[in-house]
Amino acid sequence: MLRTEVSGYREAIRHTPSGETVAVGKVNEWSNDPPAMLHPGTGRLLQLPVKELPDIPWENDFSKWADVTAFGANPHDEEDDAPAIQKAIDSGATVIYFPQAYGEAKKKKPTYIFGSTMVLRGNVNRVFGNEQFFKVGDTILVVNKDGEPFSIPEDKPLFRLDPQGPKQVIIERFAKHLGQHYNNPFLVLDVNRDVLISSSSGIGNVIQKGPGVLYADDIVGPAWKIRKGAEVYAWQFNLEGDADYKFDNDGGTVWCLGLKTEHMGPTILTRNGGKTEVLGAHLYTCVPMGVEKGQIFVEDASFAMAAGAEYAWTRSWATRELLIDTRQGQRRSLQTGATHPRSGGSMLPFVSLVMAEPAPGAPPAKPTLSKKEATAESVTLIFDKSASPNVLGFEISRLGEMPSFKQPPSKRLAEPLTLKEGNVRGLVKPGHAFTESKLTPETEYQFSVVAFDSANRRSEPLQVTIKTVQDTEPPTKLADFWSYQIFDTEAQLRFKPTTDNVALSHYLILRKEGDNNSREDRIEAKDVGTVKTWVDDKVVKGAKYLYQVVAVDAAGNKSQPAELAIEIPTQPPSERILEMENFDRAVSPPKKAPGHIFGVLAWSGLQFDDVPMGTQKPFNRATLRYSANDVQGGTMLDLYIGGELVETERRWTDVNAGTYLGSFHLASTGTFDKFKEISIPLQNVPTGAQTLTLRVRRGKNNNAFNAVANMDKLVFSSYEDPAAHAKALAEHLEKLKELDVPEGEKQQPKGK
Repeated sequence: MLRTEVSGYREAIRHTPSGETVAVGKVNEWSNDPPAMLHPGTGRLLQLPVKELPDIPWENDFSKWADVTAFGANPHDEEDDAPAIQKAIDSGATVIYFPQAYGEAKKKKPTYIFGSTMVLRGNVNRVFGNEQFFKVGDTILVVNKDGEPFSIPEDKPLFRLDPQGPKQVIIERFAKHLGQHYNNPFLVLDVNRDVLISSSSGIGNVIQKGPGVLYADDIVGPAWKIRKGAEVYAWQFNLEGDADYKFDNDGGTVWCLGLKTEHMGPTILTRNGGKTEVLGAHLYTCVPMGVEKGQIFVEDASFAMAAGAEYAWTRSWATRELLIDTRQGQRRSLQTGATHPRSGGSMLPFVSLVMAEPAPGAPPAKPTLSKKEATAESVTLIFDKSASPNVLGFEISRLGEMPSFKQPPSKRLAEPLTLKEGNVRGLVKPGHAFTESKLTPETEYQFSVVAFDSANRRSEPLQVTIKTVQDTEPPTKLADFWSYQIFDTEAQLRFKPTTDNVALSHYLILRKEGDNNSREDRIEAKDVGTVKTWVDDKVVKGAKYLYQVVAVDAAGNKSQPAELAIEIPTQPPSERILEMENFDRAVSPPKKAPGHIFGVLAWSGLQFDDVPMGTQKPFNRATLRYSANDVQGGTMLDLYIGGELVETERRWTDVNAGTYLGSFHLASTGTFDKFKEISIPLQNVPTGAQTLTLRVRRGKNNNAFNAVANMDKLVFSSYEDPAAHAKALAEHLEKLKELDVPEGEKQQPKGK
């Protein structure tokens, strides 16, 4: 809440989670989220004074309107129209307008060519584009070639203002021709006149040098540059396209209500004492971002934002660093994942990277360390509270490292603050502990501690050296070690990873026979996911074995062994179980958790390699255990042997070679907590190990665009009675015809 007057209520604000209340009256500023801060500052918004959009009255004398086509401009001939437009400007008119095209002419997308700089002078106070397209002519067009750094040529703008003329000018309703990229500035404002750019697209690379004021209202464009002393006030501002920075505020003042961005590259740079305040931001990353890319950069300047969020198509495309705040050469960043998640990106409810000017007076005394402790993987520092009566807090940094906040403090000064990510620094109150974890055993670390008071006066730094101790603590014993499937030819064992106080190195798997080991294998810890399967394919039918799994850390410490005793059967198994989390790969990535939940827009699939489908005789029945809360009639699960699913133009019908086995019809079970088992007969199932492909898709009766199913396990077994199998198969095929395409078409799937 910002600058709001509240009356007629008992309280202006009641924040239920914290119990905080705000009295009625004028609420200057309030946020339920503490500010994201990377350096000590005000912890507030900038609250810049706002200049309203200028109200430039329309010219009612139409004799003072100049039609650019009357001076020779022609949007159909691909010739330079700038000289004709300049003649219209110099005609003494007040309004310059571009007439609409109609009928067949409009279908050809008439476009005006701006082939030279047009100077707004004389009586002109309005340039009315009338939603007409424009392109930059080849005579001044500047674009980047591959490998060239991005540049905006200030000497080749499309519009520039003469020092003489009406104080306020509006340029409105232009539409850039789709498909053209240009680096030329649309406008360079370097005189003492105010400009409002309104309701236009493709209006990019604007350069504001001042001393005039630049206003923007409902604009789409690639990049804007603001120079020292200049002022910009923007409403409904949409920055799209490639640039070094979409908004570069180099020492100016920028206020924005409603910012939206799109495409790759950093969004905002504020530097050299500039001030930028954004109220409401939608930062839309719709292309892959590089690891080095950031979203918002601040360099010895002030930036504040309320109610911002980054949206990314996938988590891998999200910006790696959301905020980068550099002051006097010290760089700090807030990384993705440090705030509330939102659609692949992150929420930024309240950002305050606002510098606070130090007040006159004596700075605090140099900090005093009351206690320091070290383990094998962490250090803890506590600073004397009694010796610092006037100190508001301590700022801790690690020497030789660039601080990076992966988990920001819950408040500006945490009570207490314990950060567990490597290379993380923080702000702590006197008497509270600062802990840094995930360090290397037997390694010396140096920290610098500066005390600061409420006036942002800062002490001389205290240098602290501390060494972590030797790692003697073993990993914890595995709690989960079990037999997944036992065959007459192999044993498939599973275990879940364990933890270590520092870092796991690997797991040792032992097969014990008496007092000796008959098998030993090593699995690197980094290769172990949620569940790890290990196969012993050197077994003897009828034999009994004792298996052990031992976790080993980087220092060589070993956990207590987890043990499992099994007996190898003498006959082939009568069934085969596939648990969905043990998938080999997702062919089309499921919308939610891989292997469990499928969100069907086109199709989603899983593929399993080397699935034994029986040795003496093939399995001919499949039983599926699943749950669903949003599956509508006609949603199918198809089974194929051999081949791979391929995706071409998002057509779920594409299957690359393979034998169709059968289809389940999935029905809603109400919630994901309720499971249902259904069985179908299989036909033409080969024996031996096969590649099995599952595909969830929409049948012809499904009118819903999206379907969701949570699959638990799939069990293959055999009908012992051939007649029962034939009857069940005939009944299933008859039901399938009512829900989906004919069975004959299913046996000959489309695709390469």
